[in-house]
Amino acid sequence: MVISVEKVSKSFRLGKTKVEALSDVSFSISRGEFCVIRGVSGSGKSTLLNLMGAMDTPTKGKVVLKGINLGEQSEKKRALLRRDHIGFVFQAFNLIPVLTSLENVMYPLTLRKEKHTREKAKLALSQVGLEKFVEHKPVELSGGQMQRVAIARALVSQPDIILADEPTANLDSQTAQDILDLMLSLNREVGTTFVIATHHQYLFDLANRVIEMRDGELIANDEKIEPIRMTAC
Repeated sequence: MVISVEKVSKSFRLGKTKVEALSDVSFSISRGEFCVIRGVSGSGKSTLLNLMGAMDTPTKGKVVLKGINLGEQSEKKRALLRRDHIGFVFQAFNLIPVLTSLENVMYPLTLRKEKHTREKAKLALSQVGLEKFVEHKPVELSGGQMQRVAIARALVSQPDIILADEPTANLDSQTAQDILDLMLSLNREVGTTFVIATHHQYLFDLANRVIEMRDGELIANDEKIEPIRMTAC
């Protein structure tokens, strides 16, 4: 078990109004899974990913990462857990514009004061097919290439889980397909655990688990015994 969400609820205050973003949500993710979270805008997908990624804490219930209750940790401890155990892929890429592809991927390793950061970053970029773009800055890359750099950055620390929030929302349909194929192949070939919030039917058919959210509630948790695999991209 990599992470479990146990009877989690999350509420916010907007003025005098109390907003229930999540209500009594429970499920768990095992190592090597490729899990998709689906639901319309406002269904609670992003809130759920924020809690799983130790970027927020639940109002009720608990999120447990490798036996650690994230809600019981200090802000500093949660930051270290994010750094050491969780990879993130965002729809806006979130690359540092003044850094090259290589430097962007090296960045989380330098925070951990690891050795051989350059070699590890080059390997991660080669895994996403960007070995020829190591010295390019984000402004010199296409949207799909920037997202590949972001995936390499998420991969380079060998996290226990990668969380992706609508990672293809800012891409054209063919580039989006290529990015989804890449993540699927990384799951199959490297064993990377993915949890992805997306609207793409393509992934609903290929994931080995589909979690469906509606109005902050989990309404379906469909797990296939064996993941459906694909030909490498």
